[in-house]
Amino acid sequence: MSGDTTSHFTKMHNPYMVSNQIDHLTITEFLEQQPERAQKLRWQVYKRDGYTCVYCGMVATHCVIWHDKNRPESIHMDAVGYVDGEMMLFTIDHRFPASKGGKKDLDNCDTACYRCNHLKKSMSVEQFRKKIEEGYLSRRHPTAAELRRMLRRTRDRIAILGQLVATQSEQLKEQTDEIDALHKRINYLEGLRIEMQRNNNGTAHAENDFEGQDRSESSTR
Repeated sequence: MSGDTTSHFTKMHNPYMVSNQIDHLTITEFLEQQPERAQKLRWQVYKRDGYTCVYCGMVATHCVIWHDKNRPESIHMDAVGYVDGEMMLFTIDHRFPASKGGKKDLDNCDTACYRCNHLKKSMSVEQFRKKIEEGYLSRRHPTAAELRRMLRRTRDRIAILGQLVATQSEQLKEQTDEIDALHKRINYLEGLRIEMQRNNNGTAHAENDFEGQDRSESSTR
């Protein structure tokens, strides 16, 4: 186990919270000590691609074993490379995006560093490679501090959108209540109109009956 890499753990390019209970192995040590894990699809893809990001060419040199703070019973083993002395997490990218029905198998998976996978999103391999040719990737990977700022801005944006949705929901409820009140008033006025019409019709019938009776009495005389 390498003892000079402890300072890098807190700077790891990883979207999850990582506890201090971490082991750090070279890829060779990992393959020797974890042969069963090495047979999993993720590591088979890494091996096929030479532990190299197929987009930017970054090489994974180590494996980090860590525990998720939110799920202490879960043990994760991830390949990482180094950028300016900081760790970069390696991931599996789907050639045909999983969001569009792409399968999670050896033929549809490629090795990608976290940064390239994040930038590619749901683009096809051809679309992303064209973007790279156009200078889509900067010459250096973002630092852990930069990724933390990106994450913080994203969380702030989510919070703002959440507040906006809540405000709009409250305004919508007020408008809905106002519409309901107007409907009730319309129904009330419509009821008054019908009642008045009935009363007017009744009065007219009574007057007609009275006039008819008066004419009958006059003719009799």
